[in-house]
Amino acid sequence: MRVALNLWRKLPRFLRIVIAIVAAFYLFSQLTFPVTVVRYRLTATFKVGEKISTGSGVLQVRYQPQPCFDVCGINADVSGQAIPIDFGEDVGTLWILLRGTGVPGRIETNYPAWLVAAHFGQPLGEWNRALYVWRIRWFTGRKQLTLDQLPQLLMLPNDGIPDVPWKADPVHLRHGDVKPDFISAEIETTDDPITTGITKRLPWLVVRPNQPRPRFIGNLGPDDFWRPCYDKSC
Repeated sequence: MRVALNLWRKLPRFLRIVIAIVAAFYLFSQLTFPVTVVRYRLTATFKVGEKISTGSGVLQVRYQPQPCFDVCGINADVSGQAIPIDFGEDVGTLWILLRGTGVPGRIETNYPAWLVAAHFGQPLGEWNRALYVWRIRWFTGRKQLTLDQLPQLLMLPNDGIPDVPWKADPVHLRHGDVKPDFISAEIETTDDPITTGITKRLPWLVVRPNQPRPRFIGNLGPDDFWRPCYDKSC
């Protein structure tokens, strides 16, 4: 400690001022715009006829208050992939997507970015955004979800045909003679790695240069199935 203090005193005054300003700015940014990274496992079980199927996957959410201009808010970036619940070739796959059931861009309690915050007791819309983000990092445990608390559900009869999905009703879940019955769902905080591998099953998610993005019903797209993580926290 004494050696460091002596080295500090030997620095030119201008350099010490610059270092102090940079340190103060860094401390201010950490207190005002903290970053919280949360990982959780989402598991859901459904039944079609006599067949019971369970899907599970780990998602990551990065929270950080955004600078206030016209609107003060919090950036919540989801990384991971949609969660498949397989019922066999004759029925298809029910996917839990990376989006809520409402208007895109709004804070929804069933949007994957807000599941942990909403269901572990954190009130959405708290005025102190920095405190909001700081508190989220201390949430741990497991919570049960109801059907209408799940993110958007989508039924794909064929993984290789992205242009003919069946959009699932988040409440009734009926498609002709196919009716997946909801059994249970839960979220649990975890340190497990993010679930990967969806591009091997759905290769059309990888959009090549000069290749059009696949489009299908409900303004859904590749981002609703797969959001790669480019942050070092992954």
